[in-house]
Amino acid sequence: MKNKLLNLYNRPFLKPNLTKLIVWTIFIFIMIVGYSMTWAFGDHSTPEPFLSQILGGAGVPFWVIWSFLTLPLTPLWLATGVFTLINDSLWVLSSGLYVLIQLIYFYLLACFFTLMLKKLKQTLHFS
Repeated sequence: MKNKLLNLYNRPFLKPNLTKLIVWTIFIFIMIVGYSMTWAFGDHSTPEPFLSQILGGAGVPFWVIWSFLTLPLTPLWLATGVFTLINDSLWVLSSGLYVLIQLIYFYLLACFFTLMLKKLKQTLHFS
């Protein structure tokens, strides 16, 4: 039993594999489409983004999914002041930081998701 537990914790959690990359790609897709759908809340001086035009009629509110997925990052956004920087002169740097943090977060979320999926498969004996 002890060797089995030690073997479980020695597996690489962050090592990329196909499943993690597929899940990460889905999260990135949700992030991009969700961000483009937030155009509806703006001043409309710019044209509607292409992805929002295509997927807006799909009936899936990607911006809601994106908002709920990034909800755990709210304390980080408030602590780093990313939203106040976006409105200041450093908006390019802060928006890049905003995207980078989300990409890292979504990769960690994909790693956790695949780990839980693997545990579920082991529990249900679908090896």
